[in-house]
Amino acid sequence: MFYSAGIENCQSLRDPESRKEEILSELQMILDSAVFRSSQRAREFLSYVVHEALQGDAEALKERSIGVNLYHRPLTYVTGDDPVVRVKAAEVRRRLTKYYAETKTWSVKIEIPVGSYVPQFLGQSTQQDNFATTRPAEAETPTDGERRSDGNVPISRGRILSLICVSVVVAAAFLLFRPVTLIRQFWHPLLSGHKIVLVCVASPISYALSSNVLKNSGQRDLANTYSELEMNTMPITLDPDATVKGKEITPLVDYYVNKDDAYVVWDLSKIFAKLGNDAAVRIGRDLTFADLRSSPAVLIGAYNNFWTLKMSSDLPYVFKENEGLPFIQERRNPARTWRPEAQGRLGSQDFAIVARLLNSKTGQPLVIVAGTGMVGTEAAGRMLCNEDMLRAALVGAPMGWQKKNLEMVLETDQVEASASPARVVAMSAW
Repeated sequence: MFYSAGIENCQSLRDPESRKEEILSELQMILDSAVFRSSQRAREFLSYVVHEALQGDAEALKERSIGVNLYHRPLTYVTGDDPVVRVKAAEVRRRLTKYYAETKTWSVKIEIPVGSYVPQFLGQSTQQDNFATTRPAEAETPTDGERRSDGNVPISRGRILSLICVSVVVAAAFLLFRPVTLIRQFWHPLLSGHKIVLVCVASPISYALSSNVLKNSGQRDLANTYSELEMNTMPITLDPDATVKGKEITPLVDYYVNKDDAYVVWDLSKIFAKLGNDAAVRIGRDLTFADLRSSPAVLIGAYNNFWTLKMSSDLPYVFKENEGLPFIQERRNPARTWRPEAQGRLGSQDFAIVARLLNSKTGQPLVIVAGTGMVGTEAAGRMLCNEDMLRAALVGAPMGWQKKNLEMVLETDQVEASASPARVVAMSAW
C-alpha cells in the first residue's frame, strides 16, 4: 500500500505500476546524484526498497527481511540489538531530503516515511507545489464579526497548512542539526570521507600440545577420557623440568583472537552503526598495508599487533619492553614511564594508549586502541564508546582538539581480570 503525503497538490500515485518506468527513472537520477554517489550502502538500501515496493512484496520491506536480504544477517538475528536497518534508513531519509532540497523539478518524488520502510511515490510537477499557497495575511485575520460566539477565532485552512509546514521544517531541523556528541566529534575524522572504516585486530600465534604431552605429564586419566581436540581446550600442568619435543608442539596461526580485543571490536561496530557508517573487520594477516592506505582504520592491541607498533613508533608516547615486560614511555622524557605489574592479568593495574591521527603514516585517518596488557585494551575501547567516560577523559584536552592529532595514556585498575573505567594520566595534542 502506498500512502498519501496529506499535502495539497502532492498526492500518492494510485497506480504506481502504471508509472513504473518513470519511478525507476527517478530512482536512477537519485542514485547518480552527488548526494548518493558517496554512499554505496545508501544507494543499495534505496534501490532495494523501491524495487521491492514496485513488486508489491510487503514482507520484503520489514526490518528483519531487509536485514537478512540486504545485510546478510541470520534469520534469527535480534533487530533490537542490531540497528543496521534503522540506521541506514535514517541516513537515506536525510539524503533524500537533501536531494529534493537541491532539485528544482521532478515528476515523481520518492520518500521513505519515518517509522516505515515502505517508500511513497508522490506525483507532482514542480518542487514549489510541495506546499499549498496561503491566502493573504489580511484574509486570515477575522474581523470582530467573524469571531465565534465562544470567543475563539476560527483557523483558516491556509493557516493550518502553514502550521503543518512549520512543524515539518522544525522537525527536520532537529534531525539534521541535532547536538553533536563527543563520540561523534572524536570519530569524525574517520567518518567524514564516507569510506568503510577498517577495524583491525591481531591473531596472535598459539601453540597446541599433542596428547602425548598430557599422557607423560602424569594426567593419563584425562588423556584416556578426552579426545586430542578436546584436550586443546584444557590447561595442562607440566612438571617444571618436563621435556617437550618439537614434534609435540603445533603452531596455530590465525586461529584465535584475544577476547578483550573481540569485546572492543564489538563495541566499535555498534558505535559505527549508530553513527551511520560502515565498518569491516580485518583479522591477523588478512590486513595489509595496501588496506591501511585505502581506508581509515582502527588498530586494536599493541604487542600482539605488528601494525600498532609500526604506526605508533614516533608518537609522543610509545610502547616499549624490557626483559619481556611491557611499558609505555614518553619519547621526549624517557625517564617518564608507565609500567603495569608483572603479574599481567593477575595484577591490579594496567595502562593503555589511545591515539587519533588525522593523517597517519598510511595517509589515512587512524585510531590506535591498545593496552600494555589485554585489560588495558578493553578499558580504552570502552572509554571511546561511552559518552560520559569520553567526556571525563577530555576534560583536560586543549581547545580545538577536534581538529588536532591526539594521544592519551590511560590507567585502569584490574578487578578480577576486568577493567575499571580508565583515567587519563598523560595527554598530548598537535
